[in-house]
Amino acid sequence: MPALEEYELTEAEKLAKQQFRLYYKEAYFIPCDIDNIDVLPSWYDEEKYKRGQKYFQENRSGILTSNLIGLICLLAEPKGLKILSSTGKSSTKETAKKRYLSTVLHTLKWYEIDLTPGSESRKSLATVRKLHFAASNSANEKKIGHITQTELSLTAFGFMGLVLVRADILGIHTDNQEDREAFVHLWAVLCNLLGVQDKYNICLLRFDVLEILCQMFIRYVLIPIIQIELPEFKQMTQCMLDGVGEILPHMDYESQLFSVKLVLGLPGYQYKVGHDKALLCRSILNQNDIDDVNIFLRDIKTIDYFRYTIDIPIIEIHKIDKYTTTITNEIKQSDLDINKNINLNITNIEMNELEKKIHSNLQLSNTECIKIYYIDYEEEWMKCLNNDKFYQLSAKAQRIINFKSYGRTLLDYKIPRYLVHSFMSFLLNRIRKQSVKDNSNRNITKSKSESILIK
Repeated sequence: MPALEEYELTEAEKLAKQQFRLYYKEAYFIPCDIDNIDVLPSWYDEEKYKRGQKYFQENRSGILTSNLIGLICLLAEPKGLKILSSTGKSSTKETAKKRYLSTVLHTLKWYEIDLTPGSESRKSLATVRKLHFAASNSANEKKIGHITQTELSLTAFGFMGLVLVRADILGIHTDNQEDREAFVHLWAVLCNLLGVQDKYNICLLRFDVLEILCQMFIRYVLIPIIQIELPEFKQMTQCMLDGVGEILPHMDYESQLFSVKLVLGLPGYQYKVGHDKALLCRSILNQNDIDDVNIFLRDIKTIDYFRYTIDIPIIEIHKIDKYTTTITNEIKQSDLDINKNINLNITNIEMNELEKKIHSNLQLSNTECIKIYYIDYEEEWMKCLNNDKFYQLSAKAQRIINFKSYGRTLLDYKIPRYLVHSFMSFLLNRIRKQSVKDNSNRNITKSKSESILIK
């Protein structure tokens, strides 16, 4: 795949590239900690932090939607998925509901309550940091590895990255640059209090560098892994959606995954979204950079390299009549044009080593074949954008996507935006009431257990 030479990169692209490589080198070996757990950083700006909170209040629907999409993306990250699975707190509908509604309540405290000493937001941040520390140590004991600065940075991206670079798709206002910078400052502070060291805190980067780095995460990390829907990922995501679906509407796996891929900009998912909204960053990493990172990932013993490799623009699963390892037909790239309805009246398709591994990991049958397409962004990416995947959805999923699409257009108008805001307030109140109810039920159960023990 053609890539830019170093001298062709802008200053911001060079800095973003440098930071990206940092996450797949030294940051990967530095675990989270609980040092200085309740100390605000010296660069904390109270006025700017509160302005970031105000930006959330004005864009709650879009930001919380982006948080859900970011969370699903993080579940697709192999090591993070292993760590989450190892806790045993998200593997059923009931446990997932408790965990993710708790996550929503924690983030709402950060977004809504000032960081005064002893405040609920400060207590919440300290609690979450301790939970991360405990989960990290537990995962390391299970030979999965610590939660590192790399995972923490990717998690931060999951909460604020799409807000920056996919705001228009999510219905988030971007007309005031100072508001956006304040939101980034808010997350810089939160990252610090959650254990991200300043050197690896993506929200401390210059704004234009951060935007490019977020685009790099989408292109080189999320687009590859979100296409590999492993059985474990499907199971954990389904549990999460089923759990929160008891309170929040439209938590359907099929439509949610479509929405994730639409926001990331995968070809085939441009339904009622302009093609200019699916642009990726330029080819900042050259082949040597990509090989270097992939070799590093391959050498990490706690993850399966073939479940986590960067720079796979498009993965297609094709149905074929029969699959064998013997090649009897020569297939040209033009025959596998992803813009066309592919004629699969063939009996054999050769798969390379990576394609075979992905085929195995996805537990596909012998009547399915994996093909990876490497697309040159500058010349070919735009040609591949279309809405074909929408018409492969079930009727139910199509209705949900149409409803969401219509809802996004309403956010451009004052009265409908107010109504959406009011409906979001209603949903968040439901979450708070459910939390109170669940805590009350747990206390009752605990009291009964203690009474039985006393007797």
